Amino acid sequence: MSKPRRIRAASADLESEEGRADRARYEAHVAGIAPPIDGQLPRPLGLAARIGAMMGNGAVSFATAWLCILTIFFGALVFVFDDFADDLWIPMAFLLLFVAVGILVVVLGIRQGLKDIHLVRNGRLTWAMVTNVEQRISTSRDSDGHTSTSISYDVHFLYGTHAGEVLRGMSNMGSARNVTDEPHELLLYDPAHPFECRFADSLAGGLRLGPDGRASATSLGTAMGVVQTGLITLALLAIVSAYGWFLFAEKPQRQLPNFNRERLEQPHAGPGTG
Repeated sequence: MSKPRRIRAASADLESEEGRADRARYEAHVAGIAPPIDGQLPRPLGLAARIGAMMGNGAVSFATAWLCILTIFFGALVFVFDDFADDLWIPMAFLLLFVAVGILVVVLGIRQGLKDIHLVRNGRLTWAMVTNVEQRISTSRDSDGHTSTSISYDVHFLYGTHAGEVLRGMSNMGSARNVTDEPHELLLYDPAHPFECRFADSLAGGLRLGPDGRASATSLGTAMGVVQTGLITLALLAIVSAYGWFLFAEKPQRQLPNFNRERLEQPHAGPGTG
C-alpha cells in the first residue's frame, strides 16, 4: 500500500528536447482517453469522511501508539514507584517532552488531513502518466550496531491542467504499486496552485475520488479515525490525571524533609508516656 505522502517536487520546465518529447508522449497518450469529470465543486464530503482523513492517517496512527505507550510509563512511575516520589521529578518532566512530540505529530497529521480534504473538495481531476520510477535504499545503524534498511520510490510523472499546461512532478512513496498498475493514473491538483497535487490512490485516511468526481471514504479509514480519536483522548486524559495526582495528591508528603517524615511516621507518645 502506498504511503500517503504529498508530492514534493514539480516543474513546468518542459522546453528541453527531452521535455518536448515527454510532452508529446503525454498528449499522445491522453488523446484517446475520456477526461475525468470534476463534478460539483466544492464536492460534498460527510463528517465521517473528514474524521477519517484527519484522524485516520499514518501520522496520527503513529502518534496514537506513541501516546498509549507513554500512558503506561506514566502509570508505572506514579503508581508503582510512588515510594521514590522525591526522585521522580526529572523522569516525569522528561516524559512530558515525549508527550509534546506525540501531540505535535497529531497536529501534523490533522494538518495533512485538512489539506487532503481541501484538495478533494476543490481540486480538479486530470490524468497522470508515470514516466520513471527510481528505487531509493536508505541504511541506518543504531548505537548497538544493528543495521536497518528502508526502501522508498521516487515516482516521476507528467500531468496536464485545464489551462492547457503539461507539468512534471515527482512523489516519494513507500510503494509504487498503486500508481503504476495502470497506463494512466487519476491525479488531483489545486487549480490555484497546480503544483499541489496528489494521486487519487494515495489520499489520507481512506478518502476516495473516482473519475466521475464523486468523493467518498472507506469504512476502514472512518473506523480508524474514530478509534484513534478515542484512544488519543483517553491517553491524554490518563496522562493529565497521573501528572495531576503526582503534583497534588502526594505533594504535601514530598515537601517534607526526610527527617521530618521519619518523625511523623513514629507513633505519637501520649502525655503520660515516660
